[in-house]
Amino acid sequence: DVFVLASTQEGFGIVTLEAMQSGLPVLLHDNELFRWILKQPDCCINMEKENELYAKLRDCANDPQWLAEKSMLNKKIFNENYKWSGVRKQYLDLLLSPRK
Repeated sequence: DVFVLASTQEGFGIVTLEAMQSGLPVLLHDNELFRWILKQPDCCINMEKENELYAKLRDCANDPQWLAEKSMLNKKIFNENYKWSGVRKQYLDLLLSPRK
């Protein structure tokens, strides 16, 4: 299975994080926010270009190793960048830093 969010704009993309946490490979529109969230440029495609999503899904379906690697990588990226245990120190540093 692959999670696809075909919208070209989102406020942040909590559904994307939920899919990553679940270990799903994710395909998103190619924009700055989605590249930042995913941290995987090869998972961002131009959803406005005709047949781009179809071609990527076809390629993914024919590459079970890619699917497995993205599944594991998404769990890792989620745990390191979005799970509380992964960001706790960054938040504490921010909150405890001297004010200017």
